[in-house]
Amino acid sequence: MAVIEEAREGEENLDKYFEGVEKLVKLDANTDLKQLEEFFKDSDDDEGVVDGPTEAEQIMLKEDIAKFKEGVKKEREKYQPTAAEKILAVMKSIILRALAFYLIMWLFKRN
Repeated sequence: MAVIEEAREGEENLDKYFEGVEKLVKLDANTDLKQLEEFFKDSDDDEGVVDGPTEAEQIMLKEDIAKFKEGVKKEREKYQPTAAEKILAVMKSIILRALAFYLIMWLFKRN
């Protein structure tokens, strides 16, 4: 209920929400691009914030990648055809080509 009442008060209450704001840009005709870039620039002054993974996270990431690649390799091996399947596939291909060739030659002989 309190949220609805605050929403109804509208812009009159906005000033109290923005008290203590360090950066504020008022958009008007005199606002230039440099001011906007400064406003939206990420602050690199935060010393407590670490960008990127730590050493332990990097090691864990490398281990996870190695496990993933090993799992993918095992899955690929499951779906590889055996020698007998390869031979049967070649024989089937040769037989189908021979039948197609025979059909074409039969059509030419007929006319």
